[in-house]
Formats: sequence, C-alpha cells, structure tokens
Amino acid sequence: MRGFLAILVTLWTAVSAAAQDGSLPALHRVTGVAADDVLNVRAGPAADTEIVGTLAPGATGVEVVRTEGGWGLVNAGERAGWASLRFLEAEPGGTLAEAGVLGCFGTEPFWNLRIAPGATAVLTSPENMEGDGYGIGGLSRMPSPLEKYLVDGSGPAGAVTAIIQRAACNDGMSDRAFGLDVSVVLSGDGRRILSGCCTLGE
Repeated sequence: MRGFLAILVTLWTAVSAAAQDGSLPALHRVTGVAADDVLNVRAGPAADTEIVGTLAPGATGVEVVRTEGGWGLVNAGERAGWASLRFLEAEPGGTLAEAGVLGCFGTEPFWNLRIAPGATAVLTSPENMEGDGYGIGGLSRMPSPLEKYLVDGSGPAGAVTAIIQRAACNDGMSDRAFGLDVSVVLSGDGRRILSGCCTLGE
C-alpha cells in the first residue's frame, strides 16, 4: 500500500509541477541590457558558471524552455544555456496556446513543418525543398493533465495531423533544448508518422 501511495504522490508531483510551469515554453525579449553590452548565457543557473553564449540587447523571440531559481533555459547558437530572468521579459502572445507560428522538425529522416495555426502548414525535406502545403485549422486543446494541442488539415498530398505537447525534447544533432514535442501523421500515398521537436515563432 505504501508503495502505491508513493507512486501516486510522485505522479501528482510531476503533474503539479507541469501545471505550475504551464506558461512555458514562452517567447521573451531581452530588456535592461545596455546597447553596448550583451546578456550572458551560462552553463548553469548561476552567475559563477561558464559563459557559453550571449544574447544581444533588445533581442526578441528568445524562447525560455524552463526556469530554475531566477534563471531561464534558452538556446544560444547550437547549445542551451541559462540566462538571468531579470533581463528577460515575456512577450505578449508568446505561449503555445497563442502561437502564431510553430517551427517543427525532426531527423532520420530530416523534415521541417512550418505551422501557422488557422492558416497553412508546409512540410519540406531534403528531397522536397518546395514542400507540400496544407490548409489547417486552429490549435485545439486535447483533454490531458499536460498541455497537448492538435492541429490538422489537408492538401494535394493528403491529410496532416500534428499533436504538440509541452515536454522536454532534443533534436539529436546539437546540445540545444526544446520544450515542445510533436508527432505528425501524414496520410496520402500510405501513412507516415514523424516525431520531432517544435519551437515557438519563426
């Protein structure tokens, strides 16, 4: 019985933590940094850790994946690092629920899916650089303890359905970190299922 209760407590803690961090990932802008300075991105969530990158003063569209002790996990170049939240301000409309554009991608095989909810989705790959276009609806919230959204539509190549959820994701090619996981189902000449990560914005 104690083991069962411990499992329930663990699951509840995980769901509660996700709910409390429900606004992330989210887009931010750099603020309070002098025009001739930069915002340092560090290896860990502390000021005494190694500098692994920088963000320009006034930079926008900075995606904060998660937070820890006043620091936000962001991507700088080809790796993730931590920037002080004192110099990052949330951008209006910068959350998953409000996303105007999502950039999703995967490897093995390589593919990219640019999603503009309520308008279009375009799927490209090294073999099809012009891409296949789809008319799609808006993001629909799915019943789930964690935040999951579905977007679907169709085009000349068939139908597309993408399920996007807040979850840690890695592209398998770099040391970057992402806060959105995606599964894409393509129905045309046969069915294909693609897995990958998404970012908010372009």
